[in-house]
Amino acid sequence: MKLFGLGGFIFLIFICSFVAVLFPAFFPSWVFVRLFLVGISAFFLGIGLFHGLKSIRSKLKRLSSKFLFIIFGFACLWYVSPQALAGVLDLGSYYKKDYVTVSGRPDYVGSMSVRKIREQTIEINGLELINTRKIDLHDRYKKMEIKMLPRSKYVISIKILE
Repeated sequence: MKLFGLGGFIFLIFICSFVAVLFPAFFPSWVFVRLFLVGISAFFLGIGLFHGLKSIRSKLKRLSSKFLFIIFGFACLWYVSPQALAGVLDLGSYYKKDYVTVSGRPDYVGSMSVRKIREQTIEINGLELINTRKIDLHDRYKKMEIKMLPRSKYVISIKILE
């Protein structure tokens, strides 16, 4: 008797990704969500390329569905895979605590939306950083010292200097 099977494994991955979304400030969780999205994108691309979709009787609908699966899978892979690859490459730096420190006044601090995955962009010294920590409104344009990971530009900590 199998304990999980393929359906149980997929259910477990969905549960883990749901839990990972709840903790975006934890870097391995951030990477896991990106890898999950890469997997979903590859799944849609695989359906478009290799699945016959024989249950759709109309040939035009079948071809248009395959085309949409391919376009959606490729677009998502193109968007998410650079972040996921940089995150995977930064896992070693994260566990070794090998961070890059940047200091200065931010040129731009984006807003952190509640509806999407809680991320905001900080542009400082010409670098565009990914931040998942909340910065108070009155601290946004003060001088900061930011510790980040080298490849993914993921912010580990922010220290307000002024």
